[in-house]
Amino acid sequence: SNEELPPSQESLKEYCGYGSRLFHCDEPNAPEYVYIAGQNMSMPPTNVLLYEPIPVHEGRCSVLFVGGQIAMLNPEELKLAVEATIAGIKPRSR
Repeated sequence: SNEELPPSQESLKEYCGYGSRLFHCDEPNAPEYVYIAGQNMSMPPTNVLLYEPIPVHEGRCSVLFVGGQIAMLNPEELKLAVEATIAGIKPRSR
């Protein structure tokens, strides 16, 4: 709410419910998704919000973008998308 996203994956789990399928694919041996914290809804919709760290879908990884889109990216596409997302997150002032 209020255009904010949870500050951590743990906070996101609490908000969505720990049993949510948002955090883990049903594929056998699929790892838990990775959440990129420090974002808000005013950031580019192409920023990666959650992703599978290893390809479990015919060489591709599931990705959820800030804008709500879901895509299957190959590891190189995912690496570039995650790097671009992290580069766009400014550290908070202390």
